[in-house]
Amino acid sequence: MQNVQFIFITMPSYAQKNIFKLMLPHLQDNQTIITLSGNFASLCFQKIAKESGVTQHINYAETSTMPHVSRIETPGNVTIFGIKKNLSIGFLSEKNDTNLLFETLQNIFSCTLHKATNILDIGFNCLNGVAHPAVALLNTGWIENTENINTIKKIN
Repeated sequence: MQNVQFIFITMPSYAQKNIFKLMLPHLQDNQTIITLSGNFASLCFQKIAKESGVTQHINYAETSTMPHVSRIETPGNVTIFGIKKNLSIGFLSEKNDTNLLFETLQNIFSCTLHKATNILDIGFNCLNGVAHPAVALLNTGWIENTENINTIKKIN
């Protein structure tokens, strides 16, 4: 993690906090941690960093969803069904100009980024915890009676 500007965390919300704690001793000044998708991760990370005595200035950014529509087919194999055209991103930074961070990230992402008003805007618009369980629950019978299903292709 030395000499990198951006660090991406792309795992489920339940694992993000533990990964961040493992990263703490290795963080450097002015790095930006981007969480895809965030679920208020930036606020959690900032609190952990302060409580742990981190003195480096860390920028935080998060999106409300992943930029790719994808599924793990088997361990180590991921299928990408599509790339989202637009993605909102929010920032939490005490020192740096988030407009510059936004512009730099726009050149990294393959979709158009839209800068959210703040981290809360992203967190409250993260619908993964609402959308995914509902689709799974309402299709339980079909899912249980189908071999090798691809819910992305069937449901969408």
